[in-house]
Amino acid sequence: MKQPASLTLQGRHIRCLLFDLGETLWVHCDQATMERITEQQARQCATLLQTYIPALPPSISDYYQWSVQLRQAISKRYQARRYQDYEQEPDPILVTAEACQDASLPALESTQLACLFETFRPPLAAARILLDGTLETLQMLSTHGMLLGCVTDRWYGGLPFREDLRRLGLLEYFAPEAIIVSADCGKRKPHPIPFCQAMTALNVSAEETAVVGDFLSRDIAGAKRLQMAAIWKPKEPLIQQVSMSFQGAQQEDLLHAARCEEESMYPEVPFSILEPFLQPDAIIKHVTELLSLLT
Repeated sequence: MKQPASLTLQGRHIRCLLFDLGETLWVHCDQATMERITEQQARQCATLLQTYIPALPPSISDYYQWSVQLRQAISKRYQARRYQDYEQEPDPILVTAEACQDASLPALESTQLACLFETFRPPLAAARILLDGTLETLQMLSTHGMLLGCVTDRWYGGLPFREDLRRLGLLEYFAPEAIIVSADCGKRKPHPIPFCQAMTALNVSAEETAVVGDFLSRDIAGAKRLQMAAIWKPKEPLIQQVSMSFQGAQQEDLLHAARCEEESMYPEVPFSILEPFLQPDAIIKHVTELLSLLT
């Protein structure tokens, strides 16, 4: 009987790949589309606010602007919670309750808070574009017997998230139990729990698993701390920036630029602690390059 193919990396035979999603398999739609979606969500939230609170307080001019304030407050409170513990996924009900206070909303029930939070769920199937070659690569990897899962940090998970993956054509390649979302498991990368849950679901060991992702401090560090292989796919804008900044740019330039960018974006992450785990085993520009590693 023919044995399933493996992926050869640093002398290891990998038979399972755990993918990040954003900037690894997909990117955001154009700005106009994103702005239109944001406006639609604000109007949906405004309608819900009018249902919950029939009379506007004197300090609020209209429900639409109130919903915009609430969205901004939720984002701010979410970030504040994440700064307290960068590996802990903030509780959406608690975050929304705090944001309601910030936006001068009266106390609401938990079910109402959950509904308000849900109005801002990103419609991924409409707001994301798969990178070229993504589905073809996943199909080829699956055909060759590779086990595929995904580990992603998201505010929103559950069945609606899986439905978005189905609409994007991704769900057929990832076993549902191997789709690990921080919103569902409560932990964010590089915490070991999301990765371990995915490996348990696929019945594989760290030795035979590789993580594919774009963040050094999340994907690469998470993999290396568990002694998994780590395949880094830098964001395309970063590659272009480094190529323009450094003539004959080397991998070291790319790694340095990525670390500087991540330290600026996420000051709560303890890079001094993660330092030993930030070196990937391989760097690819496109997911299609994974196919060349198959044996």
